[in-house]
Amino acid sequence: MSGLTYLGESSLGVYFPLFTPELLAEADANLQTQLSASVALSAGLNVSLPTVGMLLELDAEAVARIQGEIGAALTGPSLNVDLSATLALIEQLNSEISAFLNISSLMASGGVAFMSYGGPASSVGADIASGTDSIWNPTDIVNALILGANSGLSESAIGIMFGQTSPSGFTLIGVESLSVCLPLLGPFVFSVLADLYVKLQLAIGFNLNIGVTLPSVQLSLELALSILAALNADLAVAITPPSISLSVVIEAMVNFQLSLQLYLNILLQLPGLFSTAGIFAWKYSGPSSGFGPALTSALATNWPDGSPSSGSVDMIILGTNVSATAVSIGSLFGLTW
Repeated sequence: MSGLTYLGESSLGVYFPLFTPELLAEADANLQTQLSASVALSAGLNVSLPTVGMLLELDAEAVARIQGEIGAALTGPSLNVDLSATLALIEQLNSEISAFLNISSLMASGGVAFMSYGGPASSVGADIASGTDSIWNPTDIVNALILGANSGLSESAIGIMFGQTSPSGFTLIGVESLSVCLPLLGPFVFSVLADLYVKLQLAIGFNLNIGVTLPSVQLSLELALSILAALNADLAVAITPPSISLSVVIEAMVNFQLSLQLYLNILLQLPGLFSTAGIFAWKYSGPSSGFGPALTSALATNWPDGSPSSGSVDMIILGTNVSATAVSIGSLFGLTW
């Protein structure tokens, strides 16, 4: 459908349909697994550390040492691996990775004109028309999503989600990738995806019973310990945390724990942000020259809730003249153009 279309007033989560409660729960479970294993490992090492997950940045010697210990245990004659359990785990991890990989590929799409606006609703159309002259030709076909709010809580929610709190006037932030436009979600998605890949690699290693191929510079040891415990209690006992050298782990543990704490905090924020109501949305598809005038006409007298358009609103605008990026925006935000 061409032209400007008012999509309605909804909660913010309506425009992030791929981030389902089930997917967020899976991400939470993954991070909480690291949290639990880290607490247990820290207790075993008798080290006072932040109580969140751990990642070891190891040199080649340390990798070889721990790989040898785990590999020897895995190939020992006493190992009794539950293949059905590991196959189920691999299937689950593949499903989670597929979902997050889809999101991360969409968020990598570039060519998104990222704009913010704070001021009278009646003025945004004219500001968009003049503000996009430098990036779009008048005849370019543009697809855009416009999210707006006129109350404190909803304005805060879209500001936090898009990293643009309390905008003043019209700002063309830049032509960016979707991940830049969504600073709260981008790093979180990529971090969870990286953790899932490490976990899958470990699970495949257990399933094949040929040892674990460790990443060359990264070892998610707490996941290894957690999976070992779930698959074989005796094996988990054999690979005890106190065998790890403190000089190898402490600095990397602290650094990663601070990073993981950030992602856990983001995860805690998302349900509240997604449930915030009072988000007004429009989509536009058509020539660049018609985008600003269409908004000017739609908001000439009133905001959609009936309040005067002379009142102050906050808006986020994502637009593109790249057809492939328009598909990505549509997929990520649940839109058809």
